[in-house]
Amino acid sequence: KIRPKLIIILKFNNQMNYQKSEPLSSLPLQISISCHIALYLPLLISQIICFLLKFKYLSSIYCNILIAIFIVHYTIEVIRLYLAYAGNKGENIPNLSGAWITGLILQLPVACFLLFNPDIVPLPLELFTQSIHFILLIIEIVTVMSCNNVLESSSGTLFDEQRSVNILELKKRVLLLKDMPDHFLRFSGSISPSSEHITSISNIDPEEAFYRFVPPNTRGRLIISVMEAKLTKSYSLIRMDPYCKIRVGNTTFQTPTHTNGGKNPKWDKTINAYLPNGVDSFFLQIYDEKQFTKDECIAWVHIILKEEIFHGEKFDEWYSLSGAQGEGREEAEVDELALMFPNIEKEVIKSVLEEKMGNKDATVTILLELNEN
Repeated sequence: KIRPKLIIILKFNNQMNYQKSEPLSSLPLQISISCHIALYLPLLISQIICFLLKFKYLSSIYCNILIAIFIVHYTIEVIRLYLAYAGNKGENIPNLSGAWITGLILQLPVACFLLFNPDIVPLPLELFTQSIHFILLIIEIVTVMSCNNVLESSSGTLFDEQRSVNILELKKRVLLLKDMPDHFLRFSGSISPSSEHITSISNIDPEEAFYRFVPPNTRGRLIISVMEAKLTKSYSLIRMDPYCKIRVGNTTFQTPTHTNGGKNPKWDKTINAYLPNGVDSFFLQIYDEKQFTKDECIAWVHIILKEEIFHGEKFDEWYSLSGAQGEGREEAEVDELALMFPNIEKEVIKSVLEEKMGNKDATVTILLELNEN
């Protein structure tokens, strides 16, 4: 036996005000980046001018190397300056780490090559501009590393503070586990848990349970077995999937759909219904189940219950359908047969067609015999 428990969670929404921390961006790094951005274009122009002046004194190998260095080195320099500027201003550790790795691994070796390699015939203007670039690059590498360390330590401290705040916030949530009384979600009346009573309940057949309870204002119980139907033609272009709806009083029942049942659908469905007082009939409709459109009612019948049924008798009969199959069918078939047999009255043709349950071939055979007579 498990005792039910009720879980109650009370949450307090208290707004907490935090003091805004001081900015952690590096001022020396910002100054160095600003100077480097301002001198980027003059440095590039001076390098191109010096390369053109000493071009004839260089070997073909160094000419190709310098051209590749100018293209790759100054393109990466733009990316590095952007990462350093965005990381320092936004206090973004990934951007600063990218700028530091790019400057240390890619840009610093190239700057040393351009400044200290005598084989490229460095000119005085080139040495001056490369020295400025080298000094700014060293300053930025050092300041980026320092700023990155400050941000990492600050983020760790902030994480500890937020964790402590979250713990305090969780402590303000009250979780109550309260034992519920014994009568919670149980019948108030006493039920005898005897083994005989339990055995009698478990041995009840589900079909028998229908007869053990009768709702008020009920005349009796009605068992309807819908076995099959015989239709004269198919009312669908591809296939016909018929099913039945039976309405007894205010209650509607439905049989399973006979997939691809065609003109002779079979359901073999038994329906147990309570027959209300004052009701002595039920209404049956046959529908063609559609996939993409509304289901079409192709036939129906209103069955009046015979008096013998109320005395316990059982009836197994065929019932003529109306609608597309019986007296309510389209007049087109009757008019067509009337044109074929103008000597026979239309009422006679209609009665023969009803007698043959809409079978056009059998109706024509009977009308031929009548016409000969």
